[in-house]
Amino acid sequence: IEADWRANLTLEAEIRVQLKKTVRTDLGNRTDVDVTHRTESRNVSDSVAVEIYDLSASPYYAEYPDGDAGVAIFQARPWQGYTLTEDGAARVRGIWRFYTARNTNWDTLVRSNRTDSATVESDAIPVYVHAYPSRIGPRAEPVRDGPELIEIWGTDRPSPVGTIGETINIDIVNQSYTTTYGVGVRAEDVDREALHVAGI
Repeated sequence: IEADWRANLTLEAEIRVQLKKTVRTDLGNRTDVDVTHRTESRNVSDSVAVEIYDLSASPYYAEYPDGDAGVAIFQARPWQGYTLTEDGAARVRGIWRFYTARNTNWDTLVRSNRTDSATVESDAIPVYVHAYPSRIGPRAEPVRDGPELIEIWGTDRPSPVGTIGETINIDIVNQSYTTTYGVGVRAEDVDREALHVAGI
């Protein structure tokens, strides 16, 4: 399945150059001018490997003898969680939280011509969305009288704290954790028609 999440993003550009050549010939009493144009073009491209984020959640329902409802949702990529009612008051979150950060390699660019080059500030600052496991962990809200978190499914992983840059300040887990690809709750009020799953 993971192979389906990967793709190559390719940027292509056509560079066209036109050369104007003027030849002046002095013929004594007059000057003959001959103008020719020559055009050349080159196609250039570059590719980068990307991951496709496709939110494809699978819900499962159950009913308890006392009338409570059970809901379990599975999504094989990092995701935020889900709401159980139309007003969004009852909601569930997994361990995943998200932050965006820019690629500092794009802060400046080098602009060059045939004889000179200069460093200029970049107008394009690409940012990336990163998922990280939060110390807050999985939770259901409202805390006291809301849904009861009964089960999480995932795989055990070591803390990624050593892979985070020094300038990133997030509440990442500092010990091993369980990914929450699946989260199950028990709640008094579940509106199946209003169930909303949120990804990144």
